[in-house]
Parts: sequence; structure tokens; C-alpha cells
Amino acid sequence: MRSDRWEWLEDCPNHLAAEVIAGLLRVESVPVYIQDDAAIPGLAGSSRIFVPEYFLQRAKWVLAQTPVSEAELEWLALVLDTAPSA
Repeated sequence: MRSDRWEWLEDCPNHLAAEVIAGLLRVESVPVYIQDDAAIPGLAGSSRIFVPEYFLQRAKWVLAQTPVSEAELEWLALVLDTAPSA
């Protein structure tokens, strides 16, 4: 039986950095939850990334792969910036 618990994965300096990492995880079908310290996402403040307990090892594996290039980071930032809001 799978647990519904969300586990802390990583701290990020801001929401955009968290979204980039979340984007990498989502591409690999890992569900992601971002918790911002700031009252409004995008304001100064750090963010924490959480994944379901069942996906924690997969998420760590995804992040341990070859570092993302500057071009990939730029592409992800553009895709996330133009994605429709839910």
C-alpha cells in the first residue's frame, strides 16, 4: 500500500529555482509540491520541494543525473513562464 505522505526533497533559494527542479521531476512523472516561505510566490524567500514518499528515491535519482546545462535551464524557464495557469 502506498503512503500519502509527502517527503522533503530539497530547499531552493527562490520559487523560480524550485520550478526548474520541479519541471525536471515532472518530465520524469514524479509528482511535486512546492512550498514557498513568501506569502506570494515569486517574492523574495526560499522554497522547499516535496515529493510523495513513494517517489522519493526516484526523485533523488533524477536529480543525481547529469547536471542540467544552461541552455536546458533557459528552455525550462521559458516553458514554465509561458505555461497556462491551472
